[in-house]
Amino acid sequence: ESKVRHVFGKTWRKEVSITNLRLKSSGAFIEGNDRFLVFPWDTVGGALCVLPTSYTGKVSDSTFLLRAHQQDMLCAAFSPFDPALLATGSRESAIKMWRLEEEVLSADMTEPTGTLEGHKSRIQKLAFHPHASNLLLTVSGDKTQKLWDVAAESELLSMAAPSSEVQSAVWAPDGKLFATTCRDRQLRLFDPRQGVEPTQAVVAHQGLKGLQATFLGGTDRLVTVGFSKDSRYQLALWDMRMIKEGEDWAAMKLITNEPNPALLTPHYDPGTGLLFLSGRGDKIHVYEVDNTAPYFHPITRVKTPSYNSSYLVPKRAYDVKKCEVGRFYLLANKSVEIQSISVPRKTSATVFQEDLYPPVTSGDAGTTAPQWMEGDDTPAPTTSLQPEGMASVFDLSEAEGGKDKGAEMRKRLERSGSSVAVAAAPAEVELPRPEMSSGLVNHHLGGWSAPWAERWMVLEEDEGLQFFKSEDSAKMLFTIPFETVTKCEQDEGQQDQFLIHGKKLYRMKAEDAATAARWAEAISVATSNWSHPQRVEARAAEAAAPASSSAPGSPVPARAAGKEGFLEALVPGSIYTGTASWTRRWYVLEGKVLFAYSGNRRLNQHPLEKMSLTKVVAVIKSAAMGDKKHSLKILTPGQVLYLAAENAEEQDAWVTAILLASPLGKAMAAGDADDVSSYVMSAATEGYLMRRVGSTWEKVWLSSIGKTLLYFKNETSAKPLAKYSIKDVKEVEVPDDQDQDFFLKLNTGESVLHRASSEAERNKWTEKLQALLKRHVDVFDVMRIRESEVESSEYQKAIEANAIDPVEVKNGRCPLLIQIKGRKRIRVALVDRCTASLTTRSSFVLDNGRVLYQWNGSKAPRVTKAKAGDLANKIRMKERGGLADVIVLDQGKNDENATFWKLLKGERAAIRDDVPEEEGQLSVRIYRCLAKSVPKPRRIQLIHDSTQLPPREFLDPTSCSVVDCDTEIFVWVGHKSKLYNRKLAMLVAKKLTQEQHRQAWTSITRIVENGETILFKEKFSNYPGMLPINVSRAVVQGRVAQAQVQEPIDVKRMHSVKEREPIGYGEGAVVNVWRIDGFDKRPVPEERWGTFYSADSYVVLFRYRVPQTGKDLNLVYYWQGADSTMSEKGTSAYMTVDVSSELAGGDAEQQRVPQDKEPQHFLEIFGGSVRVCKGKETAADAQRTALYRVSGADGLVRATEQPASAALLNALHSFVLATKAAVFVWKGPHSSAAEKALAAKTAAEVAAGRKVAEAAPGSEPSDFWSALGGKAEYFGSGGISARKPTKLFLVSNATGSIKATAVHRFAQEDLETGHCAILDAFFEVFVWFGAKASDSEKQMAMEAAVEYVQQSPAGHAASTPVFVTEQYREPAGFIAQFHSWSKARYPAAKKKESPSKAPVDEVLQRFTTVTYSLAELQKDPLPDGIDPTRLEQYLTNEEFEKVFGMSRKDFMMEPMWKAEKIKQEEASTERTPAAALRTHRYPYSLFTYGLAPLQRHAHARQLWPHSPSMEVSAEKERASLSLGARAAVGEAQVSVVAHAEADLGAAVELARGANVAGGWHPLLAARALLPLHLRGERPVAEGGGRGQRVVWRAQSIARSKRYKAAGCLADAGQGGGAEGMRAEAVAGVSADEEVHRALLRVHLPLIIPTEKRKNFAGAQAKSTLTLVSPDSVAPRLTTGVE
Repeated sequence: ESKVRHVFGKTWRKEVSITNLRLKSSGAFIEGNDRFLVFPWDTVGGALCVLPTSYTGKVSDSTFLLRAHQQDMLCAAFSPFDPALLATGSRESAIKMWRLEEEVLSADMTEPTGTLEGHKSRIQKLAFHPHASNLLLTVSGDKTQKLWDVAAESELLSMAAPSSEVQSAVWAPDGKLFATTCRDRQLRLFDPRQGVEPTQAVVAHQGLKGLQATFLGGTDRLVTVGFSKDSRYQLALWDMRMIKEGEDWAAMKLITNEPNPALLTPHYDPGTGLLFLSGRGDKIHVYEVDNTAPYFHPITRVKTPSYNSSYLVPKRAYDVKKCEVGRFYLLANKSVEIQSISVPRKTSATVFQEDLYPPVTSGDAGTTAPQWMEGDDTPAPTTSLQPEGMASVFDLSEAEGGKDKGAEMRKRLERSGSSVAVAAAPAEVELPRPEMSSGLVNHHLGGWSAPWAERWMVLEEDEGLQFFKSEDSAKMLFTIPFETVTKCEQDEGQQDQFLIHGKKLYRMKAEDAATAARWAEAISVATSNWSHPQRVEARAAEAAAPASSSAPGSPVPARAAGKEGFLEALVPGSIYTGTASWTRRWYVLEGKVLFAYSGNRRLNQHPLEKMSLTKVVAVIKSAAMGDKKHSLKILTPGQVLYLAAENAEEQDAWVTAILLASPLGKAMAAGDADDVSSYVMSAATEGYLMRRVGSTWEKVWLSSIGKTLLYFKNETSAKPLAKYSIKDVKEVEVPDDQDQDFFLKLNTGESVLHRASSEAERNKWTEKLQALLKRHVDVFDVMRIRESEVESSEYQKAIEANAIDPVEVKNGRCPLLIQIKGRKRIRVALVDRCTASLTTRSSFVLDNGRVLYQWNGSKAPRVTKAKAGDLANKIRMKERGGLADVIVLDQGKNDENATFWKLLKGERAAIRDDVPEEEGQLSVRIYRCLAKSVPKPRRIQLIHDSTQLPPREFLDPTSCSVVDCDTEIFVWVGHKSKLYNRKLAMLVAKKLTQEQHRQAWTSITRIVENGETILFKEKFSNYPGMLPINVSRAVVQGRVAQAQVQEPIDVKRMHSVKEREPIGYGEGAVVNVWRIDGFDKRPVPEERWGTFYSADSYVVLFRYRVPQTGKDLNLVYYWQGADSTMSEKGTSAYMTVDVSSELAGGDAEQQRVPQDKEPQHFLEIFGGSVRVCKGKETAADAQRTALYRVSGADGLVRATEQPASAALLNALHSFVLATKAAVFVWKGPHSSAAEKALAAKTAAEVAAGRKVAEAAPGSEPSDFWSALGGKAEYFGSGGISARKPTKLFLVSNATGSIKATAVHRFAQEDLETGHCAILDAFFEVFVWFGAKASDSEKQMAMEAAVEYVQQSPAGHAASTPVFVTEQYREPAGFIAQFHSWSKARYPAAKKKESPSKAPVDEVLQRFTTVTYSLAELQKDPLPDGIDPTRLEQYLTNEEFEKVFGMSRKDFMMEPMWKAEKIKQEEASTERTPAAALRTHRYPYSLFTYGLAPLQRHAHARQLWPHSPSMEVSAEKERASLSLGARAAVGEAQVSVVAHAEADLGAAVELARGANVAGGWHPLLAARALLPLHLRGERPVAEGGGRGQRVVWRAQSIARSKRYKAAGCLADAGQGGGAEGMRAEAVAGVSADEEVHRALLRVHLPLIIPTEKRKNFAGAQAKSTLTLVSPDSVAPRLTTGVE
């Protein structure tokens, strides 16, 4: 019975479609991966539209495109291993490669990363290899098909292509072959590494429309889709092995009765056996393919929206909880729709359906293009789609709905057409195991002098009987293959002997008759098993499976590869020579035996020796052994074989092959890198030592290999002198009185004394041996872990006391104190959050969520401070999104921060002086927790224990790791780990915290792979992004991305923003409502549906019917109260999944609803009336005093409880006031009918027997006001004329430039501390300052608010007041615009702050003040609008000279290095006035950083010297204006003279006068405003009675190579006589005359009004512009300009 017979399709909602596409009428296609979608765009040439798969909605008509080719696009393909790598082909002959760095293009892409040139005609098909990276197959109209190495942009192979058009080109799943189909109706197979001609070719279909093909999961079977002669589409199943034998058809064709106009494309899913056929039209055909006639079994035809092309999404992107087995992107005429195909399963939401989802490729390549060409077929690694925490259907019993994994695997092999599974495989049975596998026997030789020889016999089930001289010997004397054994029996005459019958008779003697009988039985069982069909097929499958000879560390197969070749062997010397020598031999590896031959072939030769690799305990790679550069050692318990390869590649290949054949091969195939790394070693793990034997010392060669210590006579000895197992060693002891000696103390009580060549060498050996002991200790036993503890959840409660939740840290509810110490080896560690932890020689970072404090000890080295700053900045940017603030405190200077010391649980105290250097260095230990199937002694592995930082590669994604850093313990969860791994890891962490030496505050943090915190990454040596700190001065590179240009906030767009239309659902009803109670849910009585409490969370189930299909669907909301706890919010999300799976059939949409942000549909399902009460439902007091605000629009209103205050009343809405004696209904003059109705309903519900009365505005009873705390002004109490909508805009620089973003359905939580906001209440507008908002955001928010009112199309009066308020000091008119407001979220110190409401003009004026006295600059806080990094620029000229002892002009003319030195010297001199500024919180900014922007424009100072003040007399001003007027008609000279001694205020006034009086004279205005531009400021000047405003911005003209020598421009946009005229003035000119002329040609016409430029048309009139430098540094330049 088919498991997929009920498959069904589902078209995704229109809301997730991509619309407004501009596609060409022909040649449309769509390609993609799990990140991008691309399709041709209707434009000139060949262009692609590139969109992220998450994109929804309309595509802009002016969207940016990938302009790939000059001619029409024909094909595109994404790399399966690099999602950003795209290949494109068109009617041109070149293939272009592109790298998509942005998910949404910010500009047109025109420059490819590479071009593949070699074809001579259009490109028909592109196909990347499924396992080799950068290997691309291309098919062209020039009748060639080529293989390319994309990385090298080189052609690897060229083959002849069919003469007709190629319609499909597909690689086989194993990547060895590819198939093509063409219009000539032929199916062709190519093996490009065997030749350029096709290996098979057959006419597949008779129809002339063409055909398509795909492989069925293997190499041997394919499906083709074509047409019959009468244009009916056909399916055919092909077995290519039968084609080789000359037969045309491998399977019967299936001819349908349905004509189809379009050529269908087949897509095969090996996990389900489903075949999807898509092409063009309004359906997708679904078949199931198996090995029984008629092979294709129709399942369904999925109805879809009409489409022209389709793309099947990779399986790793499917929703496994909905059993999605197919997802298509359908390209229609003007849209992209999404179609899912799923298999219904009842338990899919809770049980992983592994029978539908076999492992898929992980995204990493198995090999490279050059390696594949040389024969490397290593497959790409795979990964499981099993979600975290879900059990597999294979793990359940049949009664629980589980499935047989073995049966499913056989079905997949059958469907794929595997060579060993053409016929149905018999059910796998458990074969009996031989009772004995090895032992000592006596072999009868037959001679008269020594008829018996003692042998060690080993029964290898897949090989035969192997005989050795002793148990430790690896040299095989002879073998008896099982295939030659006919019978084994006990000798009736000699009961202690048994006979082995085969090609000859072997007589063996055992210890006694019983042992002989057991041996005979064991050999008989092994012989029977060997010939069992199940074992025969398994050996055949193993022989057919690909093998690899890759280097250790790369992905390895599950079996050894046969290998042979020349190696040099170190042969021991004879009794005559006495010395060993290297001999060249031919080695052959077959199975688990290594044969050595004297020649280069083994025909008619007997091997010199045979080594059984089952005895291998280690393989050591040696960099050099004598003159042999690439040697290796094969170690067995009784022998060492020394070999040498010709090169490193051969060395690696032999090591891998030998390891695979050894007992370590199983560990390698399972990916147990730790197990393998213990045995693949370098020469550094061995060396010479002296060993005490009796009363004498002997020199020995010691190798610590795996779990064994081996002693040899010398480096080349083949047999060990002695050996000890690690289990036999109790400890490594270092005597106090000897510098070079150490003991190995054994469990037997014996001690082995060793002596190293030096103390350092002794320490190296002891550290290595101690680590070896720890590594192989049974951690499971040492920690006294019981199996029942792992499965129990009791230990979780003990962990909670020590647990650190990164989310709580981010929100500031769990402050952390981090110490940064060390000079040569900097270490970062968590310490106890108290003043006692602070030390003078360290730096600390106190993480308090949105505020990070960096505290530097007085003796902390520079590198430690730099590291602390780097750490704080990484946390700020990578974990807080740039929204946190960093406050730097230096011990004894500016660390009098009350909040900092309060967070450290105490007052400021004496700080201890710690150790100068590295004493007490931190250690890192990593425990790896493996699966339950691993034996207990190895289930918990200590893989690292050192003061050296470990590499991140120690973290294995298939397991969990416990990273122990003394004071902090991390539990790292790999994304492929199982539930048991995670439970075991958490239990190990708990056991570690219970150790006696642990501090009570030792923390446990759970880290999920790819979600690592900065603090966790600091524990490793090579985490990406965690680069070593650099304390040297940064060098500015030439190719640095420019910062975004700050544009004025677009107020027109603010007015035009509209709320997105709500999502529509069909008719339905609320099915149930649950309230979260702790970690469970409790049903809410139906009469209370629609009533919520702010301290609770709820789950709401809504069921509705889709009108088009009549199908019932489900929607689950989880409503989270503003005061609900984090645990209850988390439980509500979890219970939503529970409700979806259990009550909603598992197919339900889920939506989160925070309080006060309820969507329209949520309000609708409760009849448009929702009530939200304060507190928890279980603690509600029905008789309490409560004020409910009833507000809303379009008939959808809600009643929200607010603090009982008269200031919160609002004339636009209704209110219900419940007191102990009565309930009052207060209806605002402008409240809607729906609000009044809900107010009456709410009053009746909360009355509870109390009297209900109406309190009309203006005639409220005294009881009403007394319940509200007294009468007060409220919004609208002075009278308003109409009801208008309220809008909120968030002003933020989160995107790199300051912008205003509309917030729909706004609530109090939308106001962010680090930003500003604009609240439009229509009759008044508020600018809200967050407590940590920047000055630039504040200034731009005020400017935008003023412009917003002045340019309002909504009817704002010109006199509409604009007020500025601050966080925690919001006035009543501001608070009244929110559905609810709570001061409980305020800091304790801010709750009693009085409201603030200042006119915007007053505040804005403070931000534009340009000079301050020294005393003002020393105040804390600084005046508004001050840039703390450039304080010296705000000093007056007199105070500047007083501080620095020189004029501003002289200071500005100093070279940069000297100016920096002067500032530093002045800052460190106590006798100067500058010392006073050092006590400020910005101690060095005034001197060290202030002039950096200016000094990058030295050439600008030569023309117009920079000074924050200039003096221009009224006479010169009037003269300039008159000269400017004459310059406008082209007959005069403009002379601009500046003096650096004067005042900036005059310059600003000059700018105002220039723009008002002259109207069109921006050159003088720009010249006056230049100093502000260089400081990065943005002044606003107002002039004249008409209130004209001067707004300017700065921009670089270095983008033009022609003007590269120029400095910067100042754009002046002015009103007056020439409305809208924009002019530009040059602020920097080089000494190059050509550049002078070029600049003048560009900029002189811009200072001439538009209406007067016509005077120059057709004339050669010339003007002269003279630029005069006051300091005569730049020569006078007079240039004629046409």
